[in-house]
Amino acid sequence: MDPLLNSKIKDQQARPVADSSTVPPARPIQPLGAKTRSQQVQSSANRASSRDFAMSENSVSESIQSQPQTQPKKGNKILVTVLVAIICLAVGLAVGTFVIAPLINDTPEVYNTSDAVPTEETVEPVINDNLEDDLSKKVSYLTFTDQSQDSDSVSSYATLVSKFINNELSDEEKLYAVLYSLENKFTTSDVQLDNGTNYTSYISSDEVNKRYQDLFGVDAPSDIEDVSAGCPVYHYDQETNAYYTFDGCGGVSGYSDLIYKSDYKVEDNKAYVEIKVGSVFLDLENEQAGAVIYNNLYESEDKKAVKTLADFETAEDLANYIITEEESDLFTSYTVVFTQDSDGNFVFDSVE
Repeated sequence: MDPLLNSKIKDQQARPVADSSTVPPARPIQPLGAKTRSQQVQSSANRASSRDFAMSENSVSESIQSQPQTQPKKGNKILVTVLVAIICLAVGLAVGTFVIAPLINDTPEVYNTSDAVPTEETVEPVINDNLEDDLSKKVSYLTFTDQSQDSDSVSSYATLVSKFINNELSDEEKLYAVLYSLENKFTTSDVQLDNGTNYTSYISSDEVNKRYQDLFGVDAPSDIEDVSAGCPVYHYDQETNAYYTFDGCGGVSGYSDLIYKSDYKVEDNKAYVEIKVGSVFLDLENEQAGAVIYNNLYESEDKKAVKTLADFETAEDLANYIITEEESDLFTSYTVVFTQDSDGNFVFDSVE
């Protein structure tokens, strides 16, 4: 056996057992709810501690309340006031300008566009020398008059002029007017066609169609073989694609119509040529009895005499009379209207 362990056993056995007289007497039992002296002291200490804590809290609260609050700086208050004033002023001006003013003045604003510069999309044609020359020639084409003159008389084709003035030209008569206007472009050549007729001159139908389009805005009719609205007669040959004619027309009419181109103007897509119209009647067998100048077409029912043989030195002077600018007010006015097409060309529209 371990000596150390044996020694501890011996010591344990040698200890005396405690005598009942040595056990300390039990503490007397306290009544329920009674406190010991130490507990009373501890309770008093706790109450004192609670009072001290409450007094401390009240002291801190009073200290916080007694401290002065931080006031905003005076400069910041002024800046805010200025900004608010500026905003109010701007809002007031906007309301006055866009809300109140239109209600007070409800009269629609009228814009003066008389001096406005037209944009590229609204540029309108103006009368210049080229346009005036173009319109003048087209009126001559339609009235069988001299293309280089503002005033002329027409005798052999007076009936066609009357139809033109009254908007009664047929397609054949329009084609005839175009062929007649190209008289100086015919090529002189003796030609005998299959129909057995001898012709003295011709012109390509392409040339005819080009002028017809320029004057009327459409192709020339191609189904009219003999264009015989007057003299001479024009014959269309499909094989050679050309129009042929011959010399030999003549004769004298007892009257002629007078045409004077007096004014030109353009408005929007329309061009207007004012013409003065009259007529001359001369009875070749009795000049004294029948020599009169009328203020309208000879075929017009309301024509009136404005001059007689007494106003001229000779009957020949009367027969050769043309309207002048100085005497143009004596005659009847008509307006030849042209409409501008998509290519900018002015084509014949009507006579008013």
